[in-house]
Amino acid sequence: MTVVDRSGDLPVTLDEVRAFLRVTNSVEDALIEGLILPATEIVESESGEAIMPQTIRASYEGASGPLRLPIGPPTEIIGVTIGGDLQDPAHYEPLAGKYPSLSGAFSGDVSVLYRAGHEGGAPSVLKHAVLLTIADMYEGRTSHEFEQSAARHLLNRAGYRRVAI
Repeated sequence: MTVVDRSGDLPVTLDEVRAFLRVTNSVEDALIEGLILPATEIVESESGEAIMPQTIRASYEGASGPLRLPIGPPTEIIGVTIGGDLQDPAHYEPLAGKYPSLSGAFSGDVSVLYRAGHEGGAPSVLKHAVLLTIADMYEGRTSHEFEQSAARHLLNRAGYRRVAI
């Protein structure tokens, strides 16, 4: 999976993060700002959800049957290539849900270019998970263990548990 383009605002602002961390000065603003995107990417990876709208390219070697998309929620199929031949994306429908997928029967090497993310803003549980991840990264700058983090526990309890197949 490759993120081709991210659009829209990050899920949290510098002011929101400073308030969450209880940082009252601007001395570490550059550090805090630098943590927002990596924390967002960690939460996206753990939850399987694109928090902010983005264009994603997913490639499958030797695919067969419907395809499970690596990250959701899918909002639009932009392009599908099967065995090097460009297909009409109107023939394919993104299927949202716990495990987003692409309708259709596939065989061979497939590449899918699609849009995913929460157009109306991140759900509050994902936004809070980003804040918790930033706090873990900020407070434990030398050793970050996501396995035991509050953000991972929050995501698991909210049903965003990433399942490997």
